[in-house]
Amino acid sequence: MTKILNIDINFCKWTFFRPTDLESYWNRIGEDEVDNIPYWLEIWPAAKLLAELVDNNKERFKNKLGLEVGCGLGLVSMVAAKIGSKMVSFDCEYEALYFAKMSQKYNQVRNLLFLTMDWLQPSLKANSVDFILASDVLYEKCFFEPINSLFSQILKPGGFIWLSNPRRDVSLESIPFLETKGWKVQKIASQKISLQDQDPIVEVWQLEQ
Repeated sequence: MTKILNIDINFCKWTFFRPTDLESYWNRIGEDEVDNIPYWLEIWPAAKLLAELVDNNKERFKNKLGLEVGCGLGLVSMVAAKIGSKMVSFDCEYEALYFAKMSQKYNQVRNLLFLTMDWLQPSLKANSVDFILASDVLYEKCFFEPINSLFSQILKPGGFIWLSNPRRDVSLESIPFLETKGWKVQKIASQKISLQDQDPIVEVWQLEQ
């Protein structure tokens, strides 16, 4: 059984599918299984703002090859593909991609490939993408180093990354960490986003080598 979730991005409605019985997914996890928490069941405010910014900058993304890290239900990737990017998007959860592909077909999005992949073991060619998109992936300190390694390995020279984070303590710590790794970091947006009973301030950062 599936449940429909509608999201407006710059006055354009997007429809996403997800499981009906969300509670059963949350009940599966153990207390110490941080990697298995089913965050993919929701579309989060950080993804919404990132998708809006991508849509507002069509010329920057058109005809370029991009990667979305931890894509979940695929909102950001679908918006990027719809405006003319060629997208590869991955998540470690096969079930997330099952529903993402269902939504991709419904929204008639082409030029988008979903992969089941763990960022600890990336299977993509080095220096292969023009840009990387990631929303709300730095919610644990243990993710900082592997995500930095992935960024460094996959991004082409001269490419850029757009990273969106809600203003929580651990996410704020990620920016100085990335600067110590040699990234040139610039805040390009900061906005309160209301979505599904949440209204955090979300920041979007651009990273360049």
